[in-house]
Parts: sequence; C-alpha cells; structure tokens
Amino acid sequence: MTQSRPYKGLIRSLQQIGCTHVLDMYCRGLTSSNDQLQHDLEFAELQYESAWRAGNWDFSLPCVGTNFLPSPNIKCDHFNENLHSCLRALQEGDLSDFQRKLRDSKQELVWSVSHASEESTEYIYLTIIKLQMLYHLGMAWDLRWRTCQDNSTKFCLLKQNVSPEPVIPSIDQLSWLDMEWCSILQRTQLHMNLLEPFIAFRRVLHQILSSRDCMLQHLLKSATTLRKGCRFSQAAAALHEFKLLSVETKGQCSSLYWLGRLEEAKLFRAQGQNVMAINLAMYISENHYSNQEASDVYRLIGKWLAETRSSNSRTILEKYLKPAVSITEDVNATAKNAIKRQCQTHFHLAHYADALFKSHEERLNSNEWLAAMRLRKHKNLSQSRLFFLLQSLFSGLFDSLTSTMHSLMEDSKGISVPMVGGQQLAKEGTLFDDPTLYMSVVGTLQCATITRPTVELEALIKRLRSSTKMEKTDYSMKIQELQKQVAMDKEEAQKLQDDRDNFLSLALEGYKRCLVIGDKYDVRVVFRIVSLWFSLSSQKDIVNNMLSTIDEFALVSLVKKMAIDHPYHTILQLLALANGDRIKDKQRSRSSFVVDMDKKLAAENLLNELSSYHGAIIRQMKQMVEIYVRLAEMETKREDTNKKVTLPRDLRNLPVLELVPVVTATISVDHSCQYHEGTFPYFKGLADSVMIMNGINAPKVVECLGSDGHRYRQLAKSGNDDLRQDAVMEQFFGLVNTFLRNHQDTWKRRLGVRTYKVVPFTPSAGVLEWVNGTLPLGEYLIGSMRNGGAHGRYGIGDWSFLKCREHMANVSVRIPGNMLKIIFFCIDLITFHN
Repeated sequence: MTQSRPYKGLIRSLQQIGCTHVLDMYCRGLTSSNDQLQHDLEFAELQYESAWRAGNWDFSLPCVGTNFLPSPNIKCDHFNENLHSCLRALQEGDLSDFQRKLRDSKQELVWSVSHASEESTEYIYLTIIKLQMLYHLGMAWDLRWRTCQDNSTKFCLLKQNVSPEPVIPSIDQLSWLDMEWCSILQRTQLHMNLLEPFIAFRRVLHQILSSRDCMLQHLLKSATTLRKGCRFSQAAAALHEFKLLSVETKGQCSSLYWLGRLEEAKLFRAQGQNVMAINLAMYISENHYSNQEASDVYRLIGKWLAETRSSNSRTILEKYLKPAVSITEDVNATAKNAIKRQCQTHFHLAHYADALFKSHEERLNSNEWLAAMRLRKHKNLSQSRLFFLLQSLFSGLFDSLTSTMHSLMEDSKGISVPMVGGQQLAKEGTLFDDPTLYMSVVGTLQCATITRPTVELEALIKRLRSSTKMEKTDYSMKIQELQKQVAMDKEEAQKLQDDRDNFLSLALEGYKRCLVIGDKYDVRVVFRIVSLWFSLSSQKDIVNNMLSTIDEFALVSLVKKMAIDHPYHTILQLLALANGDRIKDKQRSRSSFVVDMDKKLAAENLLNELSSYHGAIIRQMKQMVEIYVRLAEMETKREDTNKKVTLPRDLRNLPVLELVPVVTATISVDHSCQYHEGTFPYFKGLADSVMIMNGINAPKVVECLGSDGHRYRQLAKSGNDDLRQDAVMEQFFGLVNTFLRNHQDTWKRRLGVRTYKVVPFTPSAGVLEWVNGTLPLGEYLIGSMRNGGAHGRYGIGDWSFLKCREHMANVSVRIPGNMLKIIFFCIDLITFHN
C-alpha cells in the first residue's frame, strides 16, 4: 500500500533511535485512524515488534493472515508476531501457546532459509540471528518455569512439570546465555543490523526473568556495543535505564554504577561532546577510588586532553598518564582484562610521549631554529671581539678604538682574545668600579655588535665614557635586563633538547613494556621503533639511549632468541639464507641472483649455535629441504607437460619427519613457546606422482602427506624466478591484512587479501602453496577450449577471440602503424567488464 510506506519508514527510524514508547503510541494512533492498515502484514509485523520491545503484552491485532507454510511464490513473515506471543507465554507460563508459536516460528525461518538465494547473505545472517533468539527463548523457559534446575545447556519442551510459580534464575544459571551472547558478539563483528534486534530481545528477556544483576550487566554491555556501532541514541537509552536501575538496586557507591558513568563519558566523547566527556571523567576520578577502574579513568582523561589539546603536556603526563601507569603496575593481576589494561595504559603514555618527541624534533629541525642557532653562533664569535674592544678601552687606547672596532666588525675570521675577569678590569680601569657593571656592559656591547650598526656602537661607547655615576647605574640595570634575556634564550634551548631526550626515553620505555605485556600493539610498536632507529641513526647520543632501552629486543641476539622460542617459524628462513650461494652455473651471471656471503656466513654460524637447542629439528628440516630442492630441479621432458609423472624411487621412499611440519601448513604462534605433539601436522612423505605444469621451468604439482590425514597440494618450482621476492610480497600482503583487521571500518566489512605461503629454500628453488578453486585469467576470459569464457557470456554480439586473431593474422605488418590500428579496431569490438 503506497500510503503506508511513509509510516513504515518513520516506524523504523523511531526504532533505530530507541524511542520505543513513542513508537508504541504512534502505532496505536495509526491503527485507530486507518482501518486498512490492519490488513497490511508488514505493518502488523512492525507493530508486533514495537510491542515486544516495549513489553506491551496486552497488544493484539485482528487476524491478518493464517499460520501456514507459504508457497514458493509467496513470502510470508510472522516472526515478530510469534516472538511476541512466545514472550507473553513466557511471562504468563502458558506452555501450550509457547510451544506452538515457537515451533511455527522455527518452521517458518527454516523454510525461508531453504528457499533463499545463496547470494542473499544479509537475509541468511538475519534469519540465523532470529533462530538464535528462539534458542535463547527456549533456554529461558527452562530457567523460569522448571522445578528441577540443572546446568545443562539444552532444553526440552516436552516436559510437563511446569512450576506453579516463576523461578528467578541465578547468575550462574544465566551464564550459559551470556556465553552464547559473547560468541554471537564475536561472530557478528559489530554488524548492528544483526546485533540490535538481539540486544533488544535480551533486554526484554532479562526483564521477564526478573534478574536485576544480569539486567544491569546486559544494559552496560549493550551500551558499549551500541556506542561502538555508532547507535548513540540507543546507547544513551540503555545507559539511562542502567543508571535508574543501578541507583535503585545498588546505590551510587557501587563500582558498577561508576562503570556506567565512565561509559557515559565515552558516549559523550563518541558524540563529539568533548568538554562534557572530559568533565565527567574528571568527576569520576575525584569521587571513585577503585584502582582497577581508576587507571582507565586517568588514561582516558589524558588521552582525550591530548587529542583535543585542552591542556598542556606537563599536566597530561604528570597528572593523568603517568599515574594511570603507576596504578596498573601496582595492581598485581594476571587476568586477561588486567593485562589488556596494562598494555593499553603503557601504549597511550608511550604514544603521547612519542608525539611530543616528534613535535620537539620538528621544532629543532625547523628553519627558524636553525636561524636562531646561526645567530647564537655569531654572538659567541662577537664575544671574543668585544673582550678585545674592552681591553683597548681600559688600557688607554680609546683613541684608536673606533678604527679597531671597524676592523673587527669587517674581519670575518674574528680575533681570539683570552678571557679577562671582571675583577681584573675593575682594578685596571677607571670607568667600571663594579664587576657586575662590567659584565652588564659586556652583554650589552655583545648585543650591540649584532643588532646595531657601527655608528650606534661608537655613540654608545662615547656615552659610557662621558656618563655620570647615576647614569652608569641606570644603564647598568638596562644592561642586566638584556643579559638575562640572552641567558633565558640559552636556557630555553637547552630545556628543549632535554625535553626531547626525556620524551624519547619515556616513549621507548612505554613501547618496551607494551611488547613485554601483550601483543595488541606489536605491529605499531615494532614499526615505530625501527623508524626511530633509522631516522635518528646520525645522532649517536639518542641512538645510545635507544639501545640502552630496547637492547633486550634489538641487540641481545634477537634472531637467535626467536629461533629458540619459535623454531618452526624461523629455521626454514635461516636455512634459505645459508643456501644463498646454491645457484646453478648458468644462473650465476643473472643480476637477480646476487649472493650475499655475509648473510650466508651469519646464518650458518647461527644454525651451528642453535644445534645445541634444536639439533634434531634442524637435521630433519635439512632433509626436507633437500627433498624439495631435488624435486624442483628434477629434469622433465617437453611431452610430459600437463601429465602425471612417477617420482624416482628415492623420492618415493622417504622417511617420516616427525619434527618437521608440512611446509605449507599454517602454524599459529604460541605465546608460551610450547609446541607440543599434535600442534602441527608433520611431514609423512610425498605422493608417488607429480603433475608437470606448463611453463618455462616446468614446475611440479605435488601432494604432501600430512600426519592429520590431509593431502596438501604444493607447487615445487626451480628456475629463473627468485621466490624470495614472492615470499616478501606475501609477507607484505599479510601485513596489509593485519592493518585491515585493526581498523574498525575495514574489520566490519571483512576486507582482506587472500594470501598463500611461499617458502624459498635456495635463491631459485622453493615451494608454493597451491590455491584450490582458481583458474588462469586467459581461461576465464576465453574458456578452457577457447570457445566462450567471460567474453562469450557477457559480450554477446562481440567478436570472438578466434575471429579477432584471424583478422589480425591477415594484416600486413609491412605497413607502419597498420597492426596498431587493427589492435584498436579489435578492442572496440570487444566489451570489457569490471
């Protein structure tokens, strides 16, 4: 109905902003004013949804349809109507109605999924979420109306021993629902179109179960999830309900209440209300004294003040970020959340100190600062000249002072005059009877030689000689003031350099603690440390400071420690470096195979040292490397292309290498460095035959037998291509995937680059992971038999591949530019699709 569509859009908008009671009143008004809307199934579903969200169990509509399985041509949805009936039955204890509506709703959802298109992932995901809601609903019935409570995760609606009175479940009994909810949160990845209905359903479910403690926990978690999903109005509504319920049940002194206030500050910050967020966080820090939450409060205040530039750096560091670190260090906790809190606190302190270091470094390298340094250097040079000038003045050579001064000002090299103390000149001279006055004159004359012309300097000297004692005193005060300004400039410069070094040391110490405590910021920290190392390599004092801070990670045999702790991730790379000179004679002249003997010798020495730790692993890995190199370099015939060839006997009868994983299998990094038996599938041998692929170097497709029973398809390759470059590119794509996962928007959209493993053994030989379900680009475009492909499917009416090739073959290449014209002519006749 065209007239109802604006109403439906407004109803959905009211739902998204969390105005449930306004929505309920609006739906009632629409129903009473327009009788035709009662027969609109979609509008009825919206009304039932607003009713169960608001907890209005007295709501009902005239029958707008019958509960039957729809035909394939008719799409019917009664989910919200059935859910409203189930929740009302759960509230009142009506088992028969609960069973009937729950069964009908499940049948309808399963039917809709079975008839949905495989490409309609959004609809399928939403249907799965609805089934999860019904599953939670069945568990809630067992908790509320069963007399025998157990810890089973399953429920059975066939039992008839319904309790005459509803039972309020305990927190332990509701823990199964919370575990399921946490799993759903992790899988949906803040997809709010899927999460928001489930959040509203759980809120209503906890209201019916009358579990206030669980209700408080749910409202707080819901506010956090809605805030992260940019549903600010709904998050504010959840927080408002949380505060009212928290004050009513636990009062304002409870730790949970202050967690809600902190979440409110985060919501203000997310909405752009920075002043309110900071003020509320400061109020929390002054009135709440729990160490666990206090560290988060101080950290957030410091972070927000830094991002909004609302306070000076000293206040942010000394009053907020450093106390946050101290509090987390004082709390000796090993829980996952406590470790995460420590890692976050150290990182934010290090990140802000690093930002201050960068700002000081930019100022010290700016053109203005370099100009000031040149000016200061010129002042130091003029100081020696002024001493010579004053010596001439007090030794009775004042008549030749002007000519001497002119020569000094024109002399670019300067005159080195030994330092003469103020006491000595005071004794010899008649003009200055006070050492302080003498030093003031020196400072003034030094400034005058820089900033004043020679004529003004001559006038200044004449004025000093003819001045009275009172005038000398006044002038001495002015000179002292100017001298203080010069001293302040020097002090400011020194302070700026000291602050820069202190900020760098603080940042490096914080980054080091991040690496030690957790792995959340490993990528950012490591790249930043390497960037600092290279950018400051010319400044020896700063580099020494860095080395003294991060020597544990950068100097004390980093590669050796990695190989000892994670042998299955590093030894193969060391073997490839040790085989860096293993190149065929015909390939040695190629520039792509440059042998770095220093790396080769270093890898061999390191492998020898590692033999005392992982000798058996290294020996078996060397055996596997030899097997694959021989396989890759195996000679084949041209007629064997695209055919299976039986392997030689020595490559078929291979020993089982129990300490060597399948080279293309993915092995997760164990942070405890304990790789026990069964952690990875180990190498059990190769299949009896290989497929010779088409190519200049005749790569071989081989199947590796794993201990887990799987056959891993691999591509053994040897030739003119350097697989080390391919391996580096795959590592780069893996790093891109890490950045995409760490960014909220790309993480929600599940963006990523499909990667495969590339393991080089020598500069020219190695193994690649075979990616199933792929085909060459040419085969996709023109088909495997060159009779269609994408051009044939999408370019209806275009010239075929064979016709274009035939037309180009008939063109005479003797005419200049003729072939190019034909190529463009064929391109115009072929449609290209993205």
